[in-house]
Amino acid sequence: MLDLFQYDFMQRALLAMVAMSLFSPVLGIFLILRRQSLMSDTLSHVSLAGVAFGLFLGISPTLSTMIIVIIAAVFLEYLRTLFKDFMEIGTAILMSTGLALALVLMRGGGKSSMSLDQYLFGSTLTITDEQVIALFVIAFVVLVLTALFLRPMYILTFDEDTAFVDGLPVRTMSILFNVVTGVAIALMIPAAGSLLVSTIMVLPASIALKLGKNFRGVMLIAVICLYNPGSHKRADYLEKACDLMLRYKAPETVCGIVSQIGRDGETSRTMTLAELRNTKVDMFTTVFIGNSQTKEIRDHMVTPRGYRYE
Repeated sequence: MLDLFQYDFMQRALLAMVAMSLFSPVLGIFLILRRQSLMSDTLSHVSLAGVAFGLFLGISPTLSTMIIVIIAAVFLEYLRTLFKDFMEIGTAILMSTGLALALVLMRGGGKSSMSLDQYLFGSTLTITDEQVIALFVIAFVVLVLTALFLRPMYILTFDEDTAFVDGLPVRTMSILFNVVTGVAIALMIPAAGSLLVSTIMVLPASIALKLGKNFRGVMLIAVICLYNPGSHKRADYLEKACDLMLRYKAPETVCGIVSQIGRDGETSRTMTLAELRNTKVDMFTTVFIGNSQTKEIRDHMVTPRGYRYE
């Protein structure tokens, strides 16, 4: 199985996956907490219109997608303020409009012979070095901005009125967040496909929200999460992942596994990173790796934030 990684396209696909795993859960957490989970799905559908424009005009689909998605992200914020009590109206309008434009443009033909299907489902065969670099650049931008503006974004996310009273540029911050999310989605489309982008953003973040006990803890859990960590043919993948993390983390680092999430027979348990290395998992298991502050309290992973547990 590992012989596949001797091919350049598989190496690029792996690097693209790593880059997306760094920034998509961070954006997903803010989307969920701002009650904008559908925004990622909306912008991914709008991105199809951007791809169609690029194919129709014979220019780079990635460039045209970024332009269209940025415009849609700004317009989405306008609709959110216009229909403040009915925020889902904006997502419905843009989602249907994006799909309609994409279908009309593709029916009209264009200067490119490329197919829209490639952007619907993504393709590991066509990922270029430039696309991989772009994904790592946006990952760097998202992580740096999150580190620098975590507190303002925290206030904005939970209470916009308080953020406004504190003097924060609420409207500007909301627009910039939408734009960064839109650019990230546009760059993810060639690799992941528009149909999967929203899942990649929202699913790890939603699981982290169930397991984390504070905001920072949720963000850390969301980033370090192993989905589908093993199967009959990949029995040693989790062991290799643990060996890699043991180079940087203590063996007693608290970890957890959840099997059959959302299904009958759902189970969970906590353990140390050293114990996790020898734990049997399958494709229905999700693995969570704690940080240096994570503790085990009553069989739950808890990342302290200055409070006491009595």
